Amino acid sequence: ETVSTQSTGQRFLSVFDQIFNTANTSSFSQRKSMPFGQLVIGPPGSGKTTYCNGLQQFMNAINRKVIVENLDPANDTYSYNCDVDIRELISIEEIMEEYELGPNGGLLFAVTYLKENISWLLEKLLKFKDHYVLFDCPGQVELYTQHSALHDIVQTILKASYQLTAVHLVDSYYCSSASLYVSSILVCLSSMLHLSLPQVNVLSKFDLIAQRGELAFNIDYYLEVQDLKYLEQYLDEEAHVTDFDSEPDSQEKKKEEKKEIEIKEKDTPTKK
Repeated sequence: ETVSTQSTGQRFLSVFDQIFNTANTSSFSQRKSMPFGQLVIGPPGSGKTTYCNGLQQFMNAINRKVIVENLDPANDTYSYNCDVDIRELISIEEIMEEYELGPNGGLLFAVTYLKENISWLLEKLLKFKDHYVLFDCPGQVELYTQHSALHDIVQTILKASYQLTAVHLVDSYYCSSASLYVSSILVCLSSMLHLSLPQVNVLSKFDLIAQRGELAFNIDYYLEVQDLKYLEQYLDEEAHVTDFDSEPDSQEKKKEEKKEIEIKEKDTPTKK
C-alpha cells in the first residue's frame, strides 16, 4: 500500500499510525520487551533525512523516546540529532582514497564493513534499548534490492529482538511519468522481497506535485496502484518519443536526407 506525505497533521498521524501498527505484529506481552524501529530507505533525494528529522520532532512532541542512526557514510549534512553515526566507524573519504573507489563503490564497501563489524552497531543499540529507532539508510538502490550486506545487517538486528518496518520513500515526481512510476513500483517490490520486512511505501514531496504539471490520473490511482493497463498508452507515447531518433528507419531517412543535401550542394554552381 502506498500513502502520501502531506503537510497536514491529520495525514501525518495517519501515516505514522499505519507504520507503527505494521511493526507491532507481536502480542502485547512480547512487545513490552521488544524495541521497535524503522528502516528508512529510498533513492537519493527522496527525502529520507528530512523524514527522519520530522519524525524525530514528532516523537519528541508526544514524549516518546527516539533515536536516529545515520547509516549513510556520505551523509554529513543531516538536520536531526544523530545519536549513532556510521562515520564514527568508517569514513567514505578514507575508503575512496585508500581503495581508489568511486562514491558508489565506497558506499557498498562501507555497508559491507558495517556488516562485518556489526557488534559495533549492536553495542550502540544496547544503550538505547527503550527507544524507538530510526535508521537513515544510504540512497544507493543496489543496497536494498540486490546487495546482501544491508539484508544481513537487518537480519542480525531482528535476531537482537528488534521489530522493524521498512519505510520506502519515493519522490512524487515519479508520478509525472508512466515509465518512472512503473519503475518505482518495481523497485519497491524488489526491496520488499529482498529485505523481507513489512514495508510501507510513501510518496514524498507531495506538496510539490502541483508544480510538476498535471497528472494523467487522479492521485488515488497512484496511491492505490490501480490497474496498470491504463498506463499502456502513455508508456507507448514515451517509448516513441525516446526511441524515435534511435529507430533504424529514422536513421536511414536522416542519412538519405544528408546525401540529398550534399548532392544538391555539388550540383549548385558556385558564384564567382
